[in-house]
Amino acid sequence: MARFLRLLVALAVSAAVLTMPGLAHASESGTYVVQDGDTLIGIAGRLGTGLADLLNANNLTVRSVIMPGQRLQVPGGAGGSSGAAAGSSGAAAGSSYTVRAGDTLSGIAAGNGVSLSSLLRANNLTVRSLIMAGMVLTLPAGAAAPATNSDGSSPNRDSGTSVVLAYARAQLGRPYRFFSAGPSAFDCSGLTLAAYAQIGVTLVHHSASQAQQGTAVDFRSEPIRAGDLVFLVTRGASSINHVGMAMSSTTWIQARRPGEVVRIGPMPSESLIVAVRRFVPAD
Repeated sequence: MARFLRLLVALAVSAAVLTMPGLAHASESGTYVVQDGDTLIGIAGRLGTGLADLLNANNLTVRSVIMPGQRLQVPGGAGGSSGAAAGSSGAAAGSSYTVRAGDTLSGIAAGNGVSLSSLLRANNLTVRSLIMAGMVLTLPAGAAAPATNSDGSSPNRDSGTSVVLAYARAQLGRPYRFFSAGPSAFDCSGLTLAAYAQIGVTLVHHSASQAQQGTAVDFRSEPIRAGDLVFLVTRGASSINHVGMAMSSTTWIQARRPGEVVRIGPMPSESLIVAVRRFVPAD
């Protein structure tokens, strides 16, 4: 009898493991299995549906946190019905990307949902390779399709701040790693670069260079807004060497230094801030 009971328990545990979302190897028709590093806007682009449609189908908002293994309902008519765990691979191997002024290799990788290493391999490049505007790069298999609305138009930049903030917040706890822009680790400018890539804004992977992009904000005479990039000169440097993103007028998110993780904390005092740049209108 005891042997029979042990067999029943073993079978029950096996069944539970096989049905755990995080271990799913196949997706039911009409669902998408969330993968590590996925974002809501990236999933919408990969499925060829509008972000709003994806959110509505799952009772989510742009601030909702999604976890690997979670199953999302695919809006009716969206192309493809399963996530990467079910074999969906985004854009086909051999699709291409035309380099634009200000692009960086890490930014292109983040903006197209692929790792920097796979992009480098696909093009026989290294992290030190120079890229020029107009150069055509091959995207590795798995690149996300460009995000579009359900009518095929580009996402509305006026609602972009919410998407950017949601992405940044979803990275809380990720470790700092120099010259990394996700999905598993970030440096300061890599975090801001990857967040703004979610709405098609291309930033340079360098804090001092990002301080020359966007629109300057006179932060001493007007409030800092959520989504603004806030720049500092730290550790006795002679020029800007750190950037974080405002989550509100009083808090910001940053990937600070080795040994630390992406975190939200109080906004630096005005005396420490040297520049603020804005990239989208207020929502």
